[in-house]
Amino acid sequence: MDDFFKRLGLNAKESETFLRLLELGAQPVSVIAKQVGLPRTSMYFVVEKLKKAQLVDEFDRKGVTFVRCIPAKNIEDVLKNRERELEQTKQLFLETLPSLTAMENTMSITPKATFFEGKVEVMRMYAQIVKEPSFCAFVDLASVKKCMPEYHDEIPKMIKAGGGKARELVIDSPEAGRYRKEYQSRLHQIRFLPKTMSFTSDIIICSDHLYMTAYDNDRVASVQVFSAPLAKTHQTLFDALWVQGIDN
Repeated sequence: MDDFFKRLGLNAKESETFLRLLELGAQPVSVIAKQVGLPRTSMYFVVEKLKKAQLVDEFDRKGVTFVRCIPAKNIEDVLKNRERELEQTKQLFLETLPSLTAMENTMSITPKATFFEGKVEVMRMYAQIVKEPSFCAFVDLASVKKCMPEYHDEIPKMIKAGGGKARELVIDSPEAGRYRKEYQSRLHQIRFLPKTMSFTSDIIICSDHLYMTAYDNDRVASVQVFSAPLAKTHQTLFDALWVQGIDN
């Protein structure tokens, strides 16, 4: 029973007061205070809390204010009222959310980061990425194959299975040639970076966030950064290099 009253938002004294009233029936505040062992002034606060919880009501008799519990069976109606109020609050929240989100995006430029360490965690990150409607990426396929050989060909297969769009700029290498020949499609476009460009990391760019992965032999770690300005900057660089990318 204690858990039930806690879920109703009542503390121990408020629960005790309700139960005593349920036994005694309608009583003046002075009587209730004596029964529960509280000063009368404190009991007024308890009664007010129970009224707000819709568990008691008041009435006057010969100039004296009495307090009484609602019938126990009516508590179900109280819960239904709370459900309706919660649903109405939820609807108001959903209507207000776009405005709140707009304020949040414009008032805060601090990037939010999530880290992924090790092959299993990084692969979990990729599974998250391929659910995006579209993304762009700078990719070092040689490092991916060296560090994560068991996952290397799983990523393009996941892209295909997810049905999204991807554009990748890859470092020119024999592995990149095989990769492009096997996985290039209308939805998954792959171009080579100029031969002078080389790095041992990946950068994956989404609409308002990006992922950066670093490879070191058999070790790998990634960070997901939520920042619309940073994503836009990297997208601009990607688009400029995409035009220069080798398409055959």
